[in-house]
Amino acid sequence: MEELDNCKLFNATLERQYEELENSDKCKFFLVEDMQLLNRSIHKGKTAIIGNYDNDSGEYARRVLVSLGFKVKVVRHGEEIIKQFQCGKRYDLVVSNSFYAVHKDFDVMSGEKFVLKMKYKEKFEVPIVACCVELGEGKRKKYLEEYGFDGYLKKFFTQTDAIKELERVFAKK
Repeated sequence: MEELDNCKLFNATLERQYEELENSDKCKFFLVEDMQLLNRSIHKGKTAIIGNYDNDSGEYARRVLVSLGFKVKVVRHGEEIIKQFQCGKRYDLVVSNSFYAVHKDFDVMSGEKFVLKMKYKEKFEVPIVACCVELGEGKRKKYLEEYGFDGYLKKFFTQTDAIKELERVFAKK
């Protein structure tokens, strides 16, 4: 309880939340809706980009990664991730949907096509983690072995799930 008393509750933007977390040794928790996330700066200084057409799950994933120390950008789909890298932006981690909703304003490739294009055509070395609602070890194996993703997180992943999977992913690199 004492740790919670010392904790600051953040109501500002995520960027401001990140700065406060980054600069505070006393803060142990911040709230994400009804969930408390331990402030773990285990990936402090790293950057991540999330490709997610759904604002709610993209924001959720962003907050979990920010709690781990990442600076995070969220875009709508794989094409926008590719454009970020083509424009010279660099990230330490990519989190991609397994598929992207077709929208009248953009025609997008699937997450599987995105990872195949990046890994094999572009000789991409940044780890790409699939983030999808599909369940089961069979699906996980398919994403890792058949499609070439480096990791797999099920929506809505917990902070503990992210820590374990990212530890495995970064150990491979």
